[in-house]
This record gives sequence, structure tokens and C-alpha cells, in this order.
Amino acid sequence: MISIINYSVHMDASLYMQKQKKIADEQAILEDVFNII
Repeated sequence: MISIINYSVHMDASLYMQKQKKIADEQAILEDVFNII
């Protein structure tokens, strides 16, 4: 039972990190576009 909880927490954490990385990548792209302009 504990392993299932740990697994779901790990999955939530990795999904959260992926989302944060995606947001950071998009912000970096926007900054590049503004720098070009």
C-alpha cells in the first residue's frame, strides 16, 4: 500500500517537474523572440 502511495507521489512530482520545465522553455522562447525584436 505504501509503495502505491509513493508511486503516485513520484508520478505527480515528475509530471509537475515536466510542466514547470515546459513553462520555463516557453518563457525562454518568448524572451528570445523579444530579444530578436
